[in-house]
Amino acid sequence: MDILIDEADVKNNRYLNYVERKKERKSNYSTTLSDFHQYNIDALKNERQNMLEAYEVDMKALMMKLGQEKELLQSHTDELTLMNDLKILKKNQEMQIELLETDGRALRVQLSEKLTEIKTQLQEERKQLNEQTQNEFYEARTRSQKVFRVLFLVSSI
Repeated sequence: MDILIDEADVKNNRYLNYVERKKERKSNYSTTLSDFHQYNIDALKNERQNMLEAYEVDMKALMMKLGQEKELLQSHTDELTLMNDLKILKKNQEMQIELLETDGRALRVQLSEKLTEIKTQLQEERKQLNEQTQNEFYEARTRSQKVFRVLFLVSSI
């Protein structure tokens, strides 16, 4: 029983020590309502400051991102403009090639017609020359035969 009483005294002493420490803490670290509000105000100010700093960091990052996107957009716009210019240039070159091919075909047709005309003209001239040569030959032969007959007659006399 003495043991039980000693244990009860020990428990009682512990409890009393605990309550005494609580009272001491409360008296040493007493928090008033104005202290609590000041703490909340300071906490809100710190939170606001942190939020402003985070906002500035985020804003700078977004502005950098926006600048990069603008540069990328400008790059793509320039590239599209260049591609469009190249497309127009290609179309113009294709039109010029088609025009040159058409002109080439027309020239070939003209040359072919001219060659056919020259060939026909040369054939006619050759035919005329042959006829003229044959006529001259026939006339020369006829004259030579006449001269031969005259000479033959003269020599026979």
